[in-house]
Amino acid sequence: MYHVDKIINVRTRKNKKEFLVKWKGYSESDSTWEPEAHLSCKQLIKEFLENQDEEKEEEEEEEEYEVDEILETRKRKGVREFLIKWNGYSKSTATWEPETNLSCESLIKQFMSGR
Repeated sequence: MYHVDKIINVRTRKNKKEFLVKWKGYSESDSTWEPEAHLSCKQLIKEFLENQDEEKEEEEEEEEYEVDEILETRKRKGVREFLIKWNGYSKSTATWEPETNLSCESLIKQFMSGR
């Protein structure tokens, strides 16, 4: 009988989860993809998925967007907003942002002075 040492990765094939399993007593090169239904290590799976969710959240939090250009301005509910084109993204993905969310004072001044 084989015992799971740890879960290394997860993938979905044919709408079913499979886990890359490192087996106790074997090297990582001997790891195999196993359907979730074949595994009896629910706690290891749960911990792996929770850790993966936390890592994804941290990556999202760490991603910092840089303002490339201010395209327009408007007032909504008394709050000044700017249509922002983000560095590395096309104009089609521009988003409206309240001024308080932005840290590009010089770009705002430059944009406002040109109006």
